Amino acid sequence: MALRVSALVACAALALAVAAMPAAAAEDGLSSMLAPAPGADWVESQPAPTILDGPFDAHAYAAYLQALAPRSPSLETALRNLTFQDGYARAWVQTGSNDALAERVFQFGDAAGAGAWYTSLQRQNQGTKYLVRQVPAIDGNPNSFGVVLRGPDGAYSYRVEFLVSRLVFTVHMDSIKNDLTGVALRQALTEFEANPTPTAAAAPAAIAQPVTPRLNLLAIVGALAALDVVVTAIALVVVRRRRRAQGKAGLTV
Repeated sequence: MALRVSALVACAALALAVAAMPAAAAEDGLSSMLAPAPGADWVESQPAPTILDGPFDAHAYAAYLQALAPRSPSLETALRNLTFQDGYARAWVQTGSNDALAERVFQFGDAAGAGAWYTSLQRQNQGTKYLVRQVPAIDGNPNSFGVVLRGPDGAYSYRVEFLVSRLVFTVHMDSIKNDLTGVALRQALTEFEANPTPTAAAAPAAIAQPVTPRLNLLAIVGALAALDVVVTAIALVVVRRRRRAQGKAGLTV
C-alpha cells in the first residue's frame, strides 16, 4: 500500500511538472526576445503594482494599468477577446540620471489580433495631444513606428514599437533632460534583428482581419490604445514622483 501511495504521489508530481513546462518555456522564450539593458549602470526594477517586470497575462496587464489609472475600466476581457496570450516585460532605471527603460513583448493567438492592436497603438500614439514629434523607426519593417511624447510634468517618453507576425514589441525610454531617441531605436533594432523578419511580399499584418470577426477588433483596440497612451502620461508623473521620493531615501526604483 505504501508503495502504491508513493507511486501515485510521484505520478501526480510528474504530471504537475509536465503541465508547468509549456508555461515556463513560453516565459523563457518571450523573455529572450527582449534586448538587454544598454549598459551596466542600468539597474533592473523590482515588480510592483505600478512597475511591470517579468511575465504577465491579460489579468496582470489590466491590473497594472488600473494601478496607474484607478478610474480606468478593466481591460482584461478585451485583451482576451483580441486573443492576447502572454507577455513579458523588463524595466530598468539608470543610476545617476534616473532615466527609465521599459521593454515589453505581447504575444497573440493570431496575426489579426496582434495587427489590430499594433495599428491602433500607432494611430493613438501618433495622434495623442502628448505627441512632440515622430521619429524614424526600423528600416526593413514597415510595421514599426517611433514617437516622442511629453508628459504633464515635462518628462519625455521615447517610444519605438513594431510588429512581427503575432508579436508586438514596445520599447519606452523616459527622461527629463536626456534625448534617448537613438538609444530607444538601438534597443528596438536589437530585438527586431533577433526575431523573424516579415517578407516584403507578405501582406502587412497590421491590417489583417479574421475571416469571421469575433468582435470589432479595431473598435476594441482603439479604446485600449487610447487608454494606454493616457496611462503612459500618468506613468511618467508616477515614475518621476517615485524617483524623487526614493532618491531622498537612497533607494532605486
